[in-house]
Amino acid sequence: RLFRRREGRRIPVRRIYQRVVPDELEQSDIRMPFRLGEDLEVEWAPHPAWFFLWSKNSLPRLDHWAIPETRLLSDLDEFPDEPERWVLKPLYSFAGSGVNVDPTRADIEAVPEADRTQWVLQEKVHYAPALESVEGFGVKAEVRCMFARPDDQTEMTLLMNLVRFSRGKMMGVDHNKDLSWTGASVGLWTPDAPGR
Repeated sequence: RLFRRREGRRIPVRRIYQRVVPDELEQSDIRMPFRLGEDLEVEWAPHPAWFFLWSKNSLPRLDHWAIPETRLLSDLDEFPDEPERWVLKPLYSFAGSGVNVDPTRADIEAVPEADRTQWVLQEKVHYAPALESVEGFGVKAEVRCMFARPDDQTEMTLLMNLVRFSRGKMMGVDHNKDLSWTGASVGLWTPDAPGR
């Protein structure tokens, strides 16, 4: 069981709302008072294993018009003739570390054969600089939505969204440190908004 201290009392922790990214914990050298894999008497929302279940590891198994085509390097008989159409990504990385948005054939071939089960080629998504900043240049946006399904429901419920902004080739502040109008916000809309 887990407890937290409040005003000198031990309060039992029954539910943990979390978005732990193991890579971030490791990079930040954060020490938690328990292990994520421990058998704990708590309810997780979401469970730590979801990071791995819904990571880039799932993308090669999904086939839908709205999902960029993604292939494990180990599954390719030959590398594509047009590497500029693809992004080279490690399966398990955080905040774009190790991602090569403009791989050459030599970059792809340089991944050791024994490591190719841990790398994907993903069809490149071209973000349009559709938003205009107050400074007059275009800003790219990506909207991420978090859904949950309450135990007594059959449909998913939209809990929140995250709008990421960029002026560079990749989303995320880490890759756009010298550019203004990058980062994240939340999207708001009114009931009468178009497309609602």
